Amino acid sequence: RKDASYFKEVERGLAKTTPGYRRRGSKRHKLGKVPALDLIFDRRVAGSRERVHARFLFFRTFSITLMVGVPLAASKASQRQARRLQETFKPYFK
Repeated sequence: RKDASYFKEVERGLAKTTPGYRRRGSKRHKLGKVPALDLIFDRRVAGSRERVHARFLFFRTFSITLMVGVPLAASKASQRQARRLQETFKPYFK
């Protein structure tokens, strides 16, 4: 079971290692039995800024992360597409 302090520590580590980190949104939830953390944040990359849509899936012995970065200057359609990719990243159970 993942508690709030664990999720905060994950974000703190990400913020510490990401140049220009600025959180835009955060959501803790479960996908089936799997705890998940969705983060939306801005970062600096090669002199410009981009918005990143990230999803962390926390299994018992490992974690899997998806991050999709889109330049802030990109169209709203591109931003929506990145958000949809984030939302479709789910654990698969038979």
